[in-house]
Amino acid sequence: MDILSFSGRARRMDFWLVSIGLWFVQSLISVMLVFSVLPLLVSATVPGQTVPVAAIVGLVMRLAFLWPITAVAVRRSHDRNLSGWWYGAYIIAGFGLEIWSLAALTPTISVGGAPVGVMNALAMALWAVGLIFLIVLGFLPGTPGRNRFGHAPHSRHQNYRTPLMDLPGEPVITDEPAPLR
Repeated sequence: MDILSFSGRARRMDFWLVSIGLWFVQSLISVMLVFSVLPLLVSATVPGQTVPVAAIVGLVMRLAFLWPITAVAVRRSHDRNLSGWWYGAYIIAGFGLEIWSLAALTPTISVGGAPVGVMNALAMALWAVGLIFLIVLGFLPGTPGRNRFGHAPHSRHQNYRTPLMDLPGEPVITDEPAPLR
C-alpha cells in the first residue's frame, strides 16, 4: 500500500487503517502540544489580545496530514469507480470553512459581517457531506473486477494473492479470456 499515491485503487481496510492511524497520530500530537507547547504560546501573547493559537496549530496539523488522507480517499473513490475530484471539492470546502471560522475568531480580520448562524449552517452541511463520504468510502464495497481506474486491489495484479494461495476448486480471478477447449 502506497500511502502517498493518488493512482490506483484502495480497499476498505486500507482506507480504515490509514484513517485511524492518522487520527491516532494526530491525537497523540495534540495531547503533547496541549501539555507542552500551547501553555508557553498562550502565556507569550500580548495581554488584551486574543490569538486563537489552538485553532492555528490545529489547522497546521491538519494541513500536514492532508496529503495521505486525501490520497487514500481518492484511491478508495477509484475503487468505487468514482472520480477523486468529489473528495477534493469536499476538502476545499472544509478548509474554506475552517479559514473563515478562524478569521471570525480573530478580531482584526473581518469576514463581511456574516452571522454566526450562517457559519453554523455551513458547518452542519459540511459535516453531513463528510458523513456521506465516510459511508460511501468506508462501508460500501468497491467495484468488482477491473474498472476505469485499474484492477481490483484484491486481484493478482496488485500482488495481494499469489497462485500458491489459491485453494483447490476456487475460481481464478483474471481479466484474460478463458482458453478455448
